[in-house]
Amino acid sequence: MIKMRWNQIVLPCLMMLAVLATGCLGDKDIETDLPDDEYLGDPGLVLGSDDVLDGEYAMSGSSFADDPTLTEVQGVEFSAVLFGYDSFQLAPREMAKVDEVAAYMNQDRGTKLIVQGHCDERGSREYNLALGDRRALTVRTYLINLGIDAMRVQTQSYGEEMPLDPGHNEAAWRLNRRAEFKLFR
Repeated sequence: MIKMRWNQIVLPCLMMLAVLATGCLGDKDIETDLPDDEYLGDPGLVLGSDDVLDGEYAMSGSSFADDPTLTEVQGVEFSAVLFGYDSFQLAPREMAKVDEVAAYMNQDRGTKLIVQGHCDERGSREYNLALGDRRALTVRTYLINLGIDAMRVQTQSYGEEMPLDPGHNEAAWRLNRRAEFKLFR
């Protein structure tokens, strides 16, 4: 019988336990300020799905804002779409806001749109830029599913750089987690 020291058995077991515990940390639920039933539950649905958003679109070199033949539409404003904390899922109560944008774009087929994604100040700059991008892409995907031509909708992320409310509390952060709309014709 082979005689083993305790550190040859216990130490590997402790290391394996640490690895397993670390892996479980990634499974925690994301904290939101919206009830769970406010989110689309079907992971196969386009909205909030990494599979559909990653690589699904490509901007055609320049932004509508940089196109000298287009000007920003004045006098038409839409409510910002709000998102839960650390989330890019579109809540059902926020879909009505996007529906209004789609209705306008269906009436005025010459308009083009930039969906701007924003975040609150929590998180690194890089993380917030990526999250803002996913928020904008979620709204864009929903618009495309409503029949808006993909070539008419671009996205842009500002991350935490353009807060709507400069406060440092939950009320301010809630307003800063948003997607906004800029129309061009």
